[in-house]
Amino acid sequence: MGGGVSESRKVTYQLSEEVVREVREAVRDGYAASMSRFVEDAMRDRLREIAVERMRERLRRAATDPLVARDIERVEAELQDVEEQL
Repeated sequence: MGGGVSESRKVTYQLSEEVVREVREAVRDGYAASMSRFVEDAMRDRLREIAVERMRERLRRAATDPLVARDIERVEAELQDVEEQL
Protein backbone atom coordinates (compact mmCIF):
# COMPACT_ATOMS: atom_id res chain seq x y z
CA MET A 1 0.00 0.00 0.00
CA GLY A 2 2.61 2.50 -1.00
CA GLY A 3 1.72 6.14 -1.38
CA GLY A 4 3.65 6.58 -4.60
CA VAL A 5 2.28 7.45 -8.01
CA SER A 6 1.03 4.44 -9.93
CA GLU A 7 -0.92 3.75 -13.06
CA SER A 8 -4.69 4.10 -13.00
CA ARG A 9 -7.07 1.43 -14.11
CA LYS A 10 -10.72 1.90 -14.98
CA VAL A 11 -13.04 -0.40 -13.04
CA THR A 12 -16.80 -0.59 -12.66
CA TYR A 13 -18.77 -1.04 -9.44
CA GLN A 14 -22.43 -1.06 -8.55
CA LEU A 15 -23.26 1.59 -5.93
CA SER A 16 -26.56 2.62 -4.47
CA GLU A 17 -28.11 5.83 -5.79
CA GLU A 18 -27.90 7.28 -2.30
CA VAL A 19 -24.14 6.72 -2.08
CA VAL A 20 -23.56 8.13 -5.56
CA ARG A 21 -25.62 11.20 -4.68
CA GLU A 22 -23.76 11.76 -1.41
CA VAL A 23 -20.34 11.31 -3.03
CA ARG A 24 -21.26 13.78 -5.79
CA GLU A 25 -22.34 16.27 -3.12
CA ALA A 26 -19.07 15.76 -1.23
CA VAL A 27 -17.08 16.34 -4.43
CA ARG A 28 -19.16 19.39 -5.26
CA ASP A 29 -18.51 20.75 -1.77
CA GLY A 30 -14.75 20.31 -2.23
CA TYR A 31 -14.14 17.27 -0.01
CA ALA A 32 -12.48 15.45 -2.92
CA ALA A 33 -11.13 16.41 -6.32
CA SER A 34 -13.34 13.89 -8.14
CA MET A 35 -15.62 10.94 -7.57
CA SER A 36 -12.77 8.61 -8.54
CA ARG A 37 -10.48 10.24 -6.01
CA PHE A 38 -13.16 10.04 -3.32
CA VAL A 39 -13.68 6.32 -3.95
CA GLU A 40 -9.94 5.61 -4.07
CA ASP A 41 -9.37 7.51 -0.81
CA ALA A 42 -12.20 5.58 0.84
CA MET A 43 -10.74 2.30 -0.38
CA ARG A 44 -7.29 3.24 0.92
CA ASP A 45 -8.79 4.14 4.30
CA ARG A 46 -10.51 0.75 4.47
CA LEU A 47 -7.32 -1.05 3.43
CA ARG A 48 -5.47 0.69 6.29
CA GLU A 49 -8.18 -0.50 8.70
CA ILE A 50 -7.79 -4.04 7.38
CA ALA A 51 -3.99 -3.87 7.75
CA VAL A 52 -4.39 -2.81 11.39
CA GLU A 53 -6.88 -5.61 12.06
CA ARG A 54 -4.53 -8.15 10.45
CA MET A 55 -1.68 -6.94 12.68
CA ARG A 56 -3.91 -7.17 15.76
CA GLU A 57 -4.85 -10.72 14.83
CA ARG A 58 -1.18 -11.68 14.42
CA LEU A 59 -0.42 -10.13 17.81
CA ARG A 60 -3.34 -12.04 19.40
CA ARG A 61 -1.99 -15.30 17.96
CA ALA A 62 1.54 -14.47 19.10
CA ALA A 63 0.28 -13.73 22.61
CA THR A 64 -0.89 -17.34 22.92
CA ASP A 65 2.22 -18.88 21.34
CA PRO A 66 4.32 -20.61 24.03
CA LEU A 67 7.54 -19.93 22.13
CA VAL A 68 6.80 -16.21 22.03
CA ALA A 69 5.96 -16.25 25.74
CA ARG A 70 9.28 -17.97 26.48
CA ASP A 71 11.16 -15.37 24.42
CA ILE A 72 9.43 -12.53 26.26
CA GLU A 73 10.33 -14.05 29.62
CA ARG A 74 13.97 -14.42 28.51
CA VAL A 75 14.16 -10.78 27.35
CA GLU A 76 12.52 -9.57 30.56
CA ALA A 77 15.06 -11.53 32.63
CA GLU A 78 17.92 -10.06 30.62
CA LEU A 79 16.53 -6.55 31.10
CA GLN A 80 16.23 -7.18 34.82
CA ASP A 81 19.89 -8.23 34.92
CA VAL A 82 20.89 -5.02 33.11
CA GLU A 83 18.79 -2.86 35.46
CA GLU A 84 20.36 -4.52 38.49
CA GLN A 85 23.83 -3.71 37.16
CA LEU A 86 22.99 0.00 36.85
